[in-house]
Amino acid sequence: MKVFVVRHGETDWNKHGYAQGHTDISLNGDGRRQGQLLSDHLLKIPIDRIFCSDLKRCRETIATFEAAVRTKVEVRADLRERSFGEWEGRHFTDLHAALRDLGENTGLDTSEVRPPGGESFADVWNRVGPFLEEIETLSGNVLVVTHGGTAGVIIARMILATVKTCRSFRFGNTGLTELERRNDNGYMIRRLNDLRHLGEEFER
Repeated sequence: MKVFVVRHGETDWNKHGYAQGHTDISLNGDGRRQGQLLSDHLLKIPIDRIFCSDLKRCRETIATFEAAVRTKVEVRADLRERSFGEWEGRHFTDLHAALRDLGENTGLDTSEVRPPGGESFADVWNRVGPFLEEIETLSGNVLVVTHGGTAGVIIARMILATVKTCRSFRFGNTGLTELERRNDNGYMIRRLNDLRHLGEEFER
């Protein structure tokens, strides 16, 4: 069994460095082209099930592939990005500083800090747990279309790491990660944040 985890294509908020979280932003022109190039690549891989965040930037990323293979995408709210609550729309530079200050003021570990009305990494870790339990009951190849932060959490859980490990991963738009189930039911990372399908059209 293989699990392919992909981040959505580019949005204008990605391009300008704004935190999206649960804010439902559509792809921009480059994001739609990235989705097309991703689809062309995925057509070379046998995919049995497709799971996708319910936010537009993910659904639009996989729409071309869904139409080509005629495999219904299974839309999941539990695959959303971490919610930044009242701080969504802030530039990531400001957001990271605010999260750091909040952690220092509350004495919480980075993984446990919640923006006002938002989620911590630990919350996302718990949110995706039941989904990954479902994955363990499947066979064949599974595609998961999600967000950068959530992808990091999913991969950290799959390789039996800790919630802090999720911050060690970074994903470009439509970056593709491939994990293969071992005989002991653990997972091996075959490729991480693969962007070769974008060719020379996009700077890496």
